[in-house]
Amino acid sequence: DNPFTDVEEDADYSKAARWAYEKELVSGNVFSPDAPCTRGQTVLFLYLLAGFPDAPLSTFSDVAPDSVYSRAISWAVDQGITTGKTADTFAPDELCTRGHVVTFLYRAMA
Repeated sequence: DNPFTDVEEDADYSKAARWAYEKELVSGNVFSPDAPCTRGQTVLFLYLLAGFPDAPLSTFSDVAPDSVYSRAISWAVDQGITTGKTADTFAPDELCTRGHVVTFLYRAMA
């Protein structure tokens, strides 16, 4: 079943959106397929897909310890998926380019 009110059955991403819902990467009844994805969201998707693994908490100045992205970012840094934008910032709200996304995916799968 398609839980999303904004995903047409014949959309090329329909199957992938339903898969993401089943894997609990997304929730609710609105998918927002045309919304941009941030660095924090991209890393969070990978973290959720990896099963919420534990990692030492990173101390980026722009990521609050209680942020929804905090553990995901810590895990991604610990796994070598990213090192952040600078030594002390991650830029979780910066939009991810396709280049960033494939780099994160490549490093996560390596």
